Amino acid sequence: MSNLIRSYDIDYSKFNLGYIDIIKQLEWCFKNNYKAFDLSRGFMRYKREWCNVTYQFNCHILYKKKNLLKRAQALFISKSIAFKEFLKYKKVNVIIYKLKSSLKREKPEVTPEKKTLYKTIAITAMPTDLDLIKIDGTEVTYTFLKKIIYDFQFINSYNSSHITTYKSNTENTFIIKGKNKQIMINRTN
Repeated sequence: MSNLIRSYDIDYSKFNLGYIDIIKQLEWCFKNNYKAFDLSRGFMRYKREWCNVTYQFNCHILYKKKNLLKRAQALFISKSIAFKEFLKYKKVNVIIYKLKSSLKREKPEVTPEKKTLYKTIAITAMPTDLDLIKIDGTEVTYTFLKKIIYDFQFINSYNSSHITTYKSNTENTFIIKGKNKQIMINRTN
């Protein structure tokens, strides 16, 4: 079986979804008696961490010998692969990448939008001086809270059902409460 990572959501970064995805694929392979799990070409860090065997990649082009058109296609494909490998060997791909990067930087910069920043504070008890309203922190209105909620959940090993999110009567303060820990989030600008 060959591996591919299907999607990624930065809000769940603490959970290492790529690793969880590989684990689930490996579980499926074991369950269905697959003997090999191929992480495909490339030397990425996660591949080195998960592999116990590496091998030289070979490309084979199969064609009908007697068919002149197929022979010509096979010759073209093999020459184009060899040419691409030659360009990689000469580091042309690196030069092109640097050139594209420098061209992108020359564009006039758009004034960046002012980001709203939040300060997170661990609190020992729920504040009694705030008028708190229970909210669903995963609603679109509170998108900015998702990553904070998931990080809190991951760090404290809480199930989603153990997390409650509150909003104060001001727009600047939120509370994320778990079983026995809670944090307060304040807007800093």
